[in-house]
Amino acid sequence: MASPAVALVLFSALDLATFLPIARQLLGFSPASNADAKSLKKIAHQLACLEAFAKHNADGVLSAGFLIAAHDQDMREILQACSGMEYLITETLETNVSAVVIVGTLKQWRAIVSEVRSVKIVLAQVRKLLLAEGLHD
Repeated sequence: MASPAVALVLFSALDLATFLPIARQLLGFSPASNADAKSLKKIAHQLACLEAFAKHNADGVLSAGFLIAAHDQDMREILQACSGMEYLITETLETNVSAVVIVGTLKQWRAIVSEVRSVKIVLAQVRKLLLAEGLHD
């Protein structure tokens, strides 16, 4: 394995069909109105709805989970960088390579993506996947 592999495999979802009608009734406006006016991807749209609802950053509410495969030495660094996040780890068919699913809030992921350099390859891929979902720094 030349470098760690990363895939977005889990994301918490906001039940918009339930949330939006109730929020509209409670607030007198739809928290989705601004989000709907933009071309946002699903995850970014949900985040924008929550932020409109509460009028502040909601990245501590939604969670993302990444499947990461890496050499054991790299994996130790990855897990250390992600301390405080929940994870499930297993061995793979390849010698000295582990696979892990790490789940954290968007706030946690954004913090480590911008600060940690020792696991730059993995975190660059995590950042790329978050950006692909329309979630900017």
